[in-house]
Amino acid sequence: MICKHCLKDVKQYAPLGYCAQCGVWYKAEGEEIKGVYMLCSTKEDNPEKCNLVAQSLFIGAEELPKSGETNIATARMPNIRKADKICVSCADKHFVL
Repeated sequence: MICKHCLKDVKQYAPLGYCAQCGVWYKAEGEEIKGVYMLCSTKEDNPEKCNLVAQSLFIGAEELPKSGETNIATARMPNIRKADKICVSCADKHFVL
């Protein structure tokens, strides 16, 4: 997969892709994910394995909306970028689509 912004290869974190240069996540089909979304079950299933800084950036939603996606960071770009970097490097992530 190629990043639509910088045209460089996207690193695969099955089933998602991530461009470290641009800080952009992609779904398997190549669709860009705007910001960081709660696609990881680690926070709920194994909170002790979830980075404490990333947890502090999460919006406290008890249930996912019907769309299955909800922001995990505030709308402020620095928080979203910080969560991107933490989550992409997390060895315990378990993405749920």
